[in-house]
Amino acid sequence: MKIIPVLTSILLSSNLLSQSLDEAIRYFERFEYALSAEIYSEYAKVSPLSLEDYKRFGYAYFVIGEYEKCLPISDSILKTRDVEPFWYYVNGEVNMGERNYERAKESYEKYQSLDDEYDVALNIQSCGLIPNWEAETYLINKHLGFNSSKADITGPNFKDRFIRYSEIGKDSIGEHMNDGSIDESELILARPIIGSRGVFKRVLIVDTVSNLSISSLSFFPNGQDVLLTINKPMANEEIDLVPHIYKGVYNSASNQITNIERWEYSGYEDTTSCAHASINASGNLIIFTKMGKKTNGADLYKTELSNGSWSIPTAISILNTNYDEMYPVFMGDTLLSIASDGRPGYGGLDMYLSEVTGSSFASPSHLKAPVNSFKDDFNFCYYNIDSARYTSNRIGGKGDDDMYFVKFSEPFIAPLADSTDFKNFVKNWKTPIVYFDFDHFDINQDIENISGLIGFLKTNTNSYIEIEGHTDRRGNVDYNYNLGYKRAQTVKSELIKKGIREGQIKVSSKGETDPQFHCSTGCNDAQHGKNRVALVKLNAL
Repeated sequence: MKIIPVLTSILLSSNLLSQSLDEAIRYFERFEYALSAEIYSEYAKVSPLSLEDYKRFGYAYFVIGEYEKCLPISDSILKTRDVEPFWYYVNGEVNMGERNYERAKESYEKYQSLDDEYDVALNIQSCGLIPNWEAETYLINKHLGFNSSKADITGPNFKDRFIRYSEIGKDSIGEHMNDGSIDESELILARPIIGSRGVFKRVLIVDTVSNLSISSLSFFPNGQDVLLTINKPMANEEIDLVPHIYKGVYNSASNQITNIERWEYSGYEDTTSCAHASINASGNLIIFTKMGKKTNGADLYKTELSNGSWSIPTAISILNTNYDEMYPVFMGDTLLSIASDGRPGYGGLDMYLSEVTGSSFASPSHLKAPVNSFKDDFNFCYYNIDSARYTSNRIGGKGDDDMYFVKFSEPFIAPLADSTDFKNFVKNWKTPIVYFDFDHFDINQDIENISGLIGFLKTNTNSYIEIEGHTDRRGNVDYNYNLGYKRAQTVKSELIKKGIREGQIKVSSKGETDPQFHCSTGCNDAQHGKNRVALVKLNAL
């Protein structure tokens, strides 16, 4: 009589296991790999998985970046008969992600001998190089606390404001969902956010098309004209489903972008995908990503402003490879960060810096771990001389893409800092003043006291200068702020040419505020001229 309950219990248990296995497969086929892996993991504790289910289990861990859990599964799968070459690729990837470079190299080479769907030549090369790379030392390299479960992406600086991007969700009838419900959204759209000092506001988009996803925003020096990367995920035309560059007008008072229309080199004219336009501080050079039939993956292109017109974009050969170069971010006029997977690296997109002279670019330098990781890393941008931010989808993040903050190690302080020479230099320092003609920001004079400053900054690497731009009172406040900033940037570019490292230069604008000569009773032309200046201030630390 006691046999019946036992049999019933066994049957119920068997049915539950069967249901959970069906559920794991269903999640897998809907690309919900994290949920699928979780169910497979519980099922495997009480019953063996078939080989096909075991492969689904391992693949789910692989896709979501759980390489430590995927590694023993992929090792076991490689021991089975007639294993697909793909699993050698997976094993190479997870070993590389786990820093087992010799084992990764072996698996990549085996895969290379069996299949060519994935080009692993760079992976093999990287496995031989990475063990010899010395990791960078940072005081801080941390995940930012306000990342969400979706994509949060860093953007460039503009004056004293920072740009970043987050995602908003819409339900099945097109209504906006609150941030707490975004994971249940039917449609996800990227939006720019602008702010400073902890106060950030999402930019409002005023346009006839409601479902725009905006993944980049770049300002011209006037602070009003902008370039945006837009794609339309609900569009009817195939060409609208990929990103293109648009121009618009930003209103700082309402935090809105209006008058959105295609930029002349948006990609529509040659049916390419164009994205992530970045504008230098002077507003005369634009770099963007272009991808189409005539590019090698995604390539970087440039266009220059000449006589009021933008030149036909040309590929930047020194930066491009046969793979993807993306996410250009200008920092001033003289430094550009990019992301590339076409060079030996840690895996995915790695971040690189290229020095810019005019419209020419130096061969990019590779940022080492831990800023770069095995996954995709991009949009590196300095906050100031000793800290920066970037984006990564590395393991351990909160969402699809997360923002990170890095503070560089304290620079070496030379013995000179305690010497009489150091104290005398600081004591006798006279702030150079650079004068400008009315409504101009070009330099027509030599900058004094610079030869000694160059040597001082090279020796005292934690000291820096701040270039402060000023204007006279004529013109409106916003125009004068922009003009003061351009004057500071011009002086910065000149000092870099003379040998001062960009990381030791900060720029700011006072516009018409804090004048050198106060015009409470009115100024004549000569007195106005005393306020059209840029000051080179020394911060000796």
